[in-house]
Order: sequence, then structure tokens, then C-alpha cells
Amino acid sequence: MKRFLLPLFVTAILLPYSLLAQSPEMFNYQGVARDNGGNVLANQNIGLQLSVLSGSISGTIEYTETHNTTTNALGLFNVSVGAGTVQSGVFSDIDWAGNSHFISVEMDASGGTSYTLMGTSQLLSVPYALSSADNRWGESGSDIFNSNTGNVGIGVNSPGAKLEVAGQVKITGGSPGTDKVLTSGADGLATWEAVESELPSNPTAGDMVYYNGADWQLVPVGQHGQYLRLSETLVPTWDGDPTLPVATVTSPETGRVWMDRNLGASQVATSIDDVAAFGDYYQWGRDSDGHEKTGSSTTTARSVTDTPGHANFIMHATQPNDWRLTNNDNLWQGVNGINNPCPLGFRIPTKLEWEAEFAAFANSETAGFDSFLKLPSAGYRDGYSTGDLLSTSNPYYWTSTTDGSSVYWTNTFFGPPVFWVTELWSYRAAGVCVRCIQD
Repeated sequence: MKRFLLPLFVTAILLPYSLLAQSPEMFNYQGVARDNGGNVLANQNIGLQLSVLSGSISGTIEYTETHNTTTNALGLFNVSVGAGTVQSGVFSDIDWAGNSHFISVEMDASGGTSYTLMGTSQLLSVPYALSSADNRWGESGSDIFNSNTGNVGIGVNSPGAKLEVAGQVKITGGSPGTDKVLTSGADGLATWEAVESELPSNPTAGDMVYYNGADWQLVPVGQHGQYLRLSETLVPTWDGDPTLPVATVTSPETGRVWMDRNLGASQVATSIDDVAAFGDYYQWGRDSDGHEKTGSSTTTARSVTDTPGHANFIMHATQPNDWRLTNNDNLWQGVNGINNPCPLGFRIPTKLEWEAEFAAFANSETAGFDSFLKLPSAGYRDGYSTGDLLSTSNPYYWTSTTDGSSVYWTNTFFGPPVFWVTELWSYRAAGVCVRCIQD
């Protein structure tokens, strides 16, 4: 009598221990063996050959194994697919998530290996839990965990951290809100916190802030010509009345009013080489931002704007020799000109204003100091490569007059006789003294 196997059902449930990280991968297959007359093969030793096919009922065989088992009084048998004697393939290499799968059942009712195909059916409840990170997921109570020892990527093939996500991450728990940020406590737990700015609100142009040791405090904008003073309690305040007159001298030749000392100098020159009267060394067109101090740091990175935003002395060795990336002839033009460093009501003198005063100078090397202006020979600061003071035996002073890419400065032509002149110079990056004239 011909005997055959009628599959009863296929379970896609992992054995309880198969959820553990180091457990073998397998799933249960249960069926009932009957003969041609429909009678169960009770308490009978049978041979089974099970194959997993990919894609279709006649697809590629990915894995085959055999079993010898005994039915019970009802003809029922149970085998664990993945735990039999392997004939071909590797069970753990089956890509359960990548395709549909089918199971082919062959039986030898006498318990041998002369198998007859009993049928092929789709695994509708395939053990797809086996496909979850190659069985790296584990369970602990109501928690799940992953035993992966490397990095995890979402939307990225080669994650560079324990977790790398390509795209936005949405966290709906806690109390999220606009402009809130996640902050972490000592226990590593993150909470949503509102960002509270410590800086004063509603600032205006020119305002500054300082830290008093506990909070940020506002220093409202001062007036042009004032200076910032630090009190004994370390509170910065604007000081000086910008309406008070600056110490001045009047030209006996032209009647024009000048400052009596170089900008930044602590005193009127007492000699032609009086260092205390040299004052500051300004790059042409720059405001008082700290670069003019003789000890300021140097840089070769030129500015793209009229205000570099730092106190470095900017050097540039090739044409055009400018601290700015491109020349701006609108700087230093008039009392309200851009970057005018002079006190309120004063400005940089023009070429013609200097030359008008030179008309009364004697033809001597000390004529500048001997004049009412008491001009010391302060030299200039190198803007090519070193930032050093050079030619301190010569009196150089900026004018506001430009001509193409060049600007004018004062110089002396040594004869004899000695002539005081204004000279065209394509060297805006140089640091040169400033003597302001009243507008």
C-alpha cells in the first residue's frame, strides 16, 4: 500500500531558546503521516527530507536536511527545521527577509532514504524573527536588546558611531517644544529644556556686554570721542565728555585748528624722537580697533569688509599692498567718513591741507618738530612681512587723499635743502601716524 504525507500545518514560531543571542536558529514543522486510504501511520518510524526553496514553488533550493522520526498514536510528528542532518546549504545563511520562501517535503514511510515528494507549500509564517539582524535581537522581560558589538546605521551603510542616523530624528516623549534642546544630567538621561539666553535682550548697535561674575550685564553704546574706563570694581563705563574741546593748536599760517599731538600719544612731543609722542600707527582707512598699537599681533589674512572684527595688524606683501582684500577709497573721507578714528569734530587731513602748512616750514630735517605742530619723527610700521617699526628718523603722516590704488602720506625730501612734501604711496597696509585736523 502506498503511503504518503499530508502536511497538517507549519509553525513559524522560533523555539523559546532561539530568541537568545547564542541559541541555534530553527523553527518547528509539524505534520500527520497518512496512507492512501487516509489512515494515519501511527507509531511508525519514517524518514523525511525537507528543503527550503526561494522565490517560487519551483525556485532555487537554498537548504536541505533529513530527519528520522517516529509518529505518535495519531500519526503526528514534530521536527525542528534547522536541526536535521544537513544535506546542502547553510541554514543561517537563508535570507528570510529578502524573498518569499517555500518548504518541500519528501518522505520514506519505511524510515529509509528513498524519498518521495509529498508536496511543496509556501511558508506564510516563515520564521522571519530569524531575519532580525541575523538573530542579534534578544529579549529580557518586556525589553528587547541588540547584541551587535559594532555600530548601527539608519540610512547609512558605514556608521561612524554607535548609532548614526542619516536624516532627522523625532523624539515625541517628554516635553518637546519650539527652540528647546536636549540636555543630559549626570545619569546620562536626556530631558527637554528651554534655551534661556543669558545676554541682555533688545540690544542696539554699539552696545557691549560684560560678565560680572554671575550674569551678563549691558554696557549701552557711548558717544564718539568717549573712552571706556574700568572702575575699581571692574565695571566698564563710558567716560569723557565728547563735547569738551580736544587739546589743540592753531596754525599761524592757515588759521586751521589741529590736535596738539599725534592720535594715541600721551603727550606733546618734547623732542623730535620723543617715543611717548609717537602715538599709534594706523593702517590707512582702519578705525581704532587695537591694530594701531605697536604691540598688536600680525596676520596675513586680509579683510573682506571695512571692519576686520579683530585687533590684528594685517600685512600684505604684493600689490595692492592693502589690509583690505579690495581697495575702498571711501574710507576716512571727512568728519563723518567711514572708520574716521579722530575725536568728534576732527578728521584725517587732506593732501592739500598738509601742503598748506608745509609752505611755512623751514628747509630742515627738524622743521616738523620746530613747527607749531611739534611733529616727532616716528617712522612707520612695516606692513609687508614683519610688522616692525622702520625709519624712525623720518616723519610720516597719513592724508585722506587717494589716487587710484595709492594714497598720499607726508615725507621729507633730503637735499640740501630739505623739502617737506606729500608723496603718493601704494602701501595702505603700512602703519603710519595720524594727526587730526578740526573740520
